[in-house]
Amino acid sequence: MWMHSLKVSKRVVLIVVGLTLLAAGLVMSVPLVPEPGLLVVIAALAILAVEFVWARRLLARVKNEGGRLRDRLVKRRNEHASETK
Repeated sequence: MWMHSLKVSKRVVLIVVGLTLLAAGLVMSVPLVPEPGLLVVIAALAILAVEFVWARRLLARVKNEGGRLRDRLVKRRNEHASETK
């Protein structure tokens, strides 16, 4: 019985922490607030992905878009480096 209570408690804590971080990250994403909001949102999604499929899908999408952005930036940096030589 106490094992079930422990699992439910862990789930509730994960959800509360994840939602709190998600809200804080969204507030920090406002342009006038000088904090790393996107990183907090990603951390919140990682926590919520343990319990929710929607968070898992959104986190996968963010990772995919981040990889595409990284590839574009590396390509642009390489093109700029070859132009300056």
